Amino acid sequence: MDDRLLVNAKWRASPRVSGVQRYAEGLARAIDASALPARFVEPPHAGRLRTTFWEQNTLTKLARNHGALLCPANSAPLQLDQDIRLLVTIHCLRFHFHPTSYSPAFVRWYRVMIPRVIERANTIFTVSQAQRTEIEGVYPAATGKIQVMSPGLDPEFHPDHERDNAVPEGAYLVAISTPAPAKNLGTLIKAYARCVDLPPLVLIGVSPREADVLCPESVRSRVHALGQIDDSTRIASILAHAQLLLAPSRYESFGLPCLEAMGCGTPVLASDIPAHREVCRSAAAFAEPVNPDAWEEQLVQILADSSRLARMRNAGLTRSRAYRWEPSLRTLERELRRGVVSVSA
Repeated sequence: MDDRLLVNAKWRASPRVSGVQRYAEGLARAIDASALPARFVEPPHAGRLRTTFWEQNTLTKLARNHGALLCPANSAPLQLDQDIRLLVTIHCLRFHFHPTSYSPAFVRWYRVMIPRVIERANTIFTVSQAQRTEIEGVYPAATGKIQVMSPGLDPEFHPDHERDNAVPEGAYLVAISTPAPAKNLGTLIKAYARCVDLPPLVLIGVSPREADVLCPESVRSRVHALGQIDDSTRIASILAHAQLLLAPSRYESFGLPCLEAMGCGTPVLASDIPAHREVCRSAAAFAEPVNPDAWEEQLVQILADSSRLARMRNAGLTRSRAYRWEPSLRTLERELRRGVVSVSA
């Protein structure tokens, strides 16, 4: 028997880096820097079907020589031997509440897989108290199994960065998002279009073609869509020089861009949803998610008040320091002590 924790690193085969992948990689770095003995395994090929087959077959076999398996990126094997301790992080239930944000095949698979994983898991981790409440509400079988293991702020997210060459000159606003309906960019763009004197808007995660579809012709010249950016240092640089981060999502389980913006000293205007309230507390300003009038009012008021921006900047920096990987790693180690994996003192 191999006493090391087996870690399902399936996320490393994904060609696109999302918040889930960044969470998993941050946790992996924290594990590597600790005394926790671990073995990371990953699929040899990319592609959703091939990596899912690997997870459900090859990983199941690899786990038989280990006492515990950690799956930090939502999915896990469904046929795992019962004597193996399964610890899985479920990040969100967006597929349940906003299925149009995904392909029909993805939604069908998650509707089958997630409840079975919840039933089988010995411990379920999630990223916020808000998400814990939501999971328990949708899946009562999760009650009593869930521990909150929030992401830590990665070290590259700090205020001292050189300006990225891709951003426009002068002041600018930034949003890190996708065109998925749950991300609610349409409300933000509608509010932004009403304010003719606002700085340019930089979009990360949205292609120029997607931005042309989202934006009315009157604002297209003011919106700079940079597409997908996987380099977290570049993201930090863009955040650090922005006047304001805009986070309009109708649904989030955590809100990683808000945390990263605060760490870079960038004020945050976020949708008023439980996860954003939990992460930002009083450091951010909030607007009703689907109310363009509320977003317009907040944008105009905040950007006209330099002293308020300074207070938000300082409050965000302070709040961001509450999120470190060390407490989450201690949560993981505590759960492992309930099983068979050796954890060094």
